[in-house]
Amino acid sequence: MKSLKINGLQCGLQLHPDSEITLILVHGGMDRMSSMRKLMRLGAETANAFAYDRRGYAGSPPLSRPALLADHIADLVGLIEFLDTEYGLSPTNTVLFGHSIGGVPAIGAGIQVGSKATCVFETSPMWLPQCSTSGIGGGLISEIDDPSEFAEAFMRRMVGNKVWEKLPGSTKQQRMNEGATLRAEMVDVRLAAPWDWRDITLPFAVGYGGLSREHQIANAKLLASLVKGSVLVELPDARHGAHLDNASELYAQLIQPLLV
Repeated sequence: MKSLKINGLQCGLQLHPDSEITLILVHGGMDRMSSMRKLMRLGAETANAFAYDRRGYAGSPPLSRPALLADHIADLVGLIEFLDTEYGLSPTNTVLFGHSIGGVPAIGAGIQVGSKATCVFETSPMWLPQCSTSGIGGGLISEIDDPSEFAEAFMRRMVGNKVWEKLPGSTKQQRMNEGATLRAEMVDVRLAAPWDWRDITLPFAVGYGGLSREHQIANAKLLASLVKGSVLVELPDARHGAHLDNASELYAQLIQPLLV
């Protein structure tokens, strides 16, 4: 994999000598492109594969202010345009995959560039009144204003207190530094729609894990129901972290059918 710095964002690109299709992987909140390593390896077998650290996470420094979803969408559009200009990878031959809140910029960028297809896994349309906001971050937004404290509380709920306590101090500090980015996008996604769902073009697929939390399943189904002709994919043995724990099934059932 080739490591690149594009528009200040840390990126990884694996070119395929015989494919015009590009798979772009977009990670979720408090995550990084390294979590997409398995999916990228699978995608690179038949297509060009690209992943990156979203603005404010891991190797991609934040703006002078916390990035909003419009910023994340603009970043992704810029990356797609760079791949077109520098490598001849056409936006119309691009398949976008977004995990969790990473699906929001994936969908938004896909609309803007006219991508070949878009798929997401457990992306919640939080701006809709019927969408459940009972997830890990939902209660914390009203409880904690400090970004570092918010990040620590989020991580403790995600991985558990024992795992958090065992993390190296440098890792804890990095996650706490990402708290402003995480909190900003989680607040932003609840305020207003970042795109019009009526602009989403087919093919469009939404995945969810059969073992995921009730609200994650319900919200994925809600998103799929908004787009007539979308495909809803259940991974029976998966949870929210399917890109890590069930990468082969996720790729085979949700992503790969869109690459042809």
